[in-house]
Amino acid sequence: MSLADRMRWSRVPGLSVMIHDEGQPLWTEGFGVVAFDEGSAITPDTVFQVASVSKLVSALGILRLVALGQLPLDADIRDLIAYDLPVHPLANCDGRDPITVRGLLTHRAGIIGRGTTPDRKGTRFVKGGGGSHRVPDVPGSLVPRLEESWRGEAGVRHRVCITHAPNTKKSYSGAGYLILQHLAEQATGQAFGPWMEANVLRPLGMANATFSLEAPRNVHLAHGHDLKGRPLPGRRELIPWSTAGGLQVSARELGTIISVINGGGTHNGFEVMPADWMKAMLDHKLGVEGARRGTRRERWYHGGTVKGFRAMLMGFPARSGGLVLCTNGAAADGVKFRGDVVKALVAAHRFG
Repeated sequence: MSLADRMRWSRVPGLSVMIHDEGQPLWTEGFGVVAFDEGSAITPDTVFQVASVSKLVSALGILRLVALGQLPLDADIRDLIAYDLPVHPLANCDGRDPITVRGLLTHRAGIIGRGTTPDRKGTRFVKGGGGSHRVPDVPGSLVPRLEESWRGEAGVRHRVCITHAPNTKKSYSGAGYLILQHLAEQATGQAFGPWMEANVLRPLGMANATFSLEAPRNVHLAHGHDLKGRPLPGRRELIPWSTAGGLQVSARELGTIISVINGGGTHNGFEVMPADWMKAMLDHKLGVEGARRGTRRERWYHGGTVKGFRAMLMGFPARSGGLVLCTNGAAADGVKFRGDVVKALVAAHRFG
């Protein structure tokens, strides 16, 4: 089945791809259209929501603050936050163990997440809680402030709380990244999005990438589509939890992150963080997933899944290479479409 046939079968209107190899962009290409009801072609500079790939890029900013001495990596962070961090009644712990930046980055801080989300009656934990709060981008949508998200107000289903003892299990947690967002804002005195743009994205040459709630202006935007290939109301959802899922970026610009990570934290003379911190990020999976560390088949990666969009960012340090994939369809076959395209790209370029 050709790519075009598979896109039609999966009801994915468009995708954008970038490939890096030997430290340089090798090729980038767009396929399909921004929307089934609009014929504008996807290009390498079309901007997508990349969902939880945001967590990896956010982690670069958080670790930059750690390297600069503005945030601790392993000290308890509760004295640094402005809000309460209660223990959930179902938690089998007293909540006294340290909550750390390291634990939050690795989803091991004991914060509400998948497998530790309370049901509607609060009588048991269920699977869920991994992502971030989202609302349709339509007039009248209630967008919570960070404090409201933290307290489970303004339409947010659950408050941020401790649900299990830190370091006892991995529980993928968007709420943990909301805490990181608050910590960064406390440390810098700025909203996370503008700080990231001024201190990470723009110095890297990522001119259009943004963590802003609003869609970037004067750029080519992909429109999100549901499982049946229908455009989302408002064409996308708003994601106020910036660190967890709020990045909007093109495949071409997201490819810069491949150069940063494979390049030891520096790209085109700009040092996001020192090389030893970049090594620690990969060694200890601080905001990034990885496999086969220290071998010729090593890879690091982070995927993103949100209503209407799918994304993948993957790197292969031994080749100083990697790939970016962004799609504007939820895919009728779930995340399998994304996985199949990634596998085909890895095989074609002999990365794995």
